[in-house]
Amino acid sequence: MLAKLKTIALPAVVLAFVPATAYADAGTPLMWAGALHLLFGNAVIGVAEGLMLVFLFKRPPGRCVAVMIVANYFSAWVGGVFLISKISGALDLDLYNAWRWLWYMVAVSYVLTLFLEWPFVALCLLKNAGWFRKSIWGSLVVQSASYLVVFGWYWAASGTSLYTDLTIVPPSAVSLPKDATVYYETDGRVYARDAGSGETAKIDGSKAAAKRGQLYLRESRSAAGCWDLVVGAERPAEPPVPSPSDRIISSGVKCVVADPPRGGLRPGGDVPRFHADKSGWRFWFGWMAGRLDGYNENTGKGVRVSLETPFLTWPVYYPTQLPTGQVIFQLGENQICIFDPNEKKIALLAKGRSPVVTMKDSRR
Repeated sequence: MLAKLKTIALPAVVLAFVPATAYADAGTPLMWAGALHLLFGNAVIGVAEGLMLVFLFKRPPGRCVAVMIVANYFSAWVGGVFLISKISGALDLDLYNAWRWLWYMVAVSYVLTLFLEWPFVALCLLKNAGWFRKSIWGSLVVQSASYLVVFGWYWAASGTSLYTDLTIVPPSAVSLPKDATVYYETDGRVYARDAGSGETAKIDGSKAAAKRGQLYLRESRSAAGCWDLVVGAERPAEPPVPSPSDRIISSGVKCVVADPPRGGLRPGGDVPRFHADKSGWRFWFGWMAGRLDGYNENTGKGVRVSLETPFLTWPVYYPTQLPTGQVIFQLGENQICIFDPNEKKIALLAKGRSPVVTMKDSRR
């Protein structure tokens, strides 16, 4: 989404240069916006703010410009690393409250900018008569002007379609196939949710899914035409490579699975789907911060699920397309969501990770 964010430029730069997070060599628009802001933008803003102080209070330009350049780099480091990142990391955010909190954080970052840079404005005006009063309203004028500019900079570079283009609804507002089952892991335990009834059952309560373990399906070795639900350290590639640490959670499951049944953690390819899908929708999740993109071959309509902001980024993991065209996936670190592209609705099914979706085999 958002903001001016002198106070969050540093995390954006980290994203830009850490391949495990960026998902692509080129980076995303927000990553580049953050990098440019931290490396060069703070200097440009400092010059502009310094010249505004010169115009308003007739102070020496050299001193004002130099001081305000330092002020901007200071607020970016201190505000972003030690304040904003700590605050946002402590919040219990989910699909239903994050949008409101993101706007709160915009306001908080503005107040922090005023607080952190006011001493520098005061330093520029220190020898002026009434410097204290002037520094307060001068800081308000200067910071408000620059905040609006940088807000627009980050807003244009952010991905916010999750909230600006879609409707957030409860699970009961999404019509799910009655014969679908969603397996997922929460706190190391594995659960199964019946998509039709919404009932959830614990199928493994021994914390067999070790920390950061991934659920996946593999063809059963004990029952022909069936599948085993397995937890491993990481979802295997195609074909799967067995690992001694993998553990079968449920064996010989009679079901229909998406093609391919196993997906990787990182975005970058077509979304697995069931062959019975006649909806016309095709989805892929790609390099743009793990966003989900879809296109309907029958209607020509396109959709996108994306949330990449300076405060919060929720990539899409482990998507599976249902026969109805709906997609179930992990959003961010611990949310299992269902997305209906026809009605552009999205709902939170459960708090958890690594969803695996199966359908009942009507032939049996």
